[in-house]
Amino acid sequence: TPTEPLGVLYDPNTGVERTMHLGASVDDVDAALQAADLLHRAQTLERIPVEQRAAALNAWADALDASTEEIAIQDAVSTGN
Repeated sequence: TPTEPLGVLYDPNTGVERTMHLGASVDDVDAALQAADLLHRAQTLERIPVEQRAAALNAWADALDASTEEIAIQDAVSTGN
């Protein structure tokens, strides 16, 4: 989760402040890479049946699909379109 403040994001159409722009710290990135490496080395995902992995990916894709309108709106506002 990004926690490092990088500045304020403004609506390019109105100049109104939208939100704080956050980024990941070097420590956050290192921790994520270490966790991914441990998961890979433990072969944890390989022990999960492919059907269960596919179901998890499909659920994630469904959640993303459900958010496409909001993502498009935020992208348009962020870019001044």
